[in-house]
Amino acid sequence: MHNEQVGTRSPRRAAFVCFKPADDGGEFLLLDGRKMLRDLDAEFLDEMYEKQVRFIAAELPLGFLEAVHPKVRDMLEKPMLAMASQAAKKKVDFDIDLQWTKDNEGKPCIHVIAPAQPPVVRHPDTGEPVWFCNVHSHSDHLRQQREERDGTLKLSETTGSSRLNRTDIRFGDFGRIPHKWQEHVDETVMKNLQWVKMNKGDVVLVDNYMTMHGRNVFEGVRKHAVTWFK
Repeated sequence: MHNEQVGTRSPRRAAFVCFKPADDGGEFLLLDGRKMLRDLDAEFLDEMYEKQVRFIAAELPLGFLEAVHPKVRDMLEKPMLAMASQAAKKKVDFDIDLQWTKDNEGKPCIHVIAPAQPPVVRHPDTGEPVWFCNVHSHSDHLRQQREERDGTLKLSETTGSSRLNRTDIRFGDFGRIPHKWQEHVDETVMKNLQWVKMNKGDVVLVDNYMTMHGRNVFEGVRKHAVTWFK
C-alpha cells in the first residue's frame, strides 16, 4: 500500500478506472491514513518522526566485482559511483544520493536513495495529520514475505530486472528499521484495509494525501488506468 509520490512531489487526487476486471483477484485496495496514524504504536511513531525515513529507490547489483582483485575493486569504486550518479540524476528531477554498500545477500551494490522525509504530514486542505509514508510498499523485508505467501519469491530471486528495481527503507540516518516495526506496519495495514471489487466502467476517486492505495494479486488480464490531478 502506498501514496503516490515522486521525490518530494505528490498529486492531490486521482481517478482510477476499470476497463476490464481480472479473471480472479485484482481487487482495488484502499487504506485511510488517519486510521493508520491512530493505530500505529506511539514508540514507533516517535522514532520514525524524529529520525525521518529514506527510501532506496533502486539497487544496482555489482556482485560480479567479487571476482575482481580487492585493489582493483577499490580503484573502480569511485569512478563507477560517479558514473552511476551522473546517469541516475539525468533520469530524475529531484535530489538523490548514491551509496556504495552491500545488498541483503552481502554482495556489492549501489543504492539510489531518495531525500529524507517525515512519515506523518498534515493534509493540505483539512490540516489533519495523516500517515503518508510508503514503508509498506518499499520494504524489501515485507515484499519478500508477500512474495513467499503468493508463491512468487523464486521468480523475483531469479529475474534480473527485479534486482535493479528492488526498493527498501532506512531511517533518515541510514540506520535499518527493525523488522518488528516493519511487521507492525504490515499488521496495521491489514487491520484497516478496504477491498473494492471494481467492474467494467467503475471509477474510484482517491484523495492521495488521505488515502493509500494498492491492488491484490490476480490471474488473467486486468485493464485499469489512472489519471492524477490537483
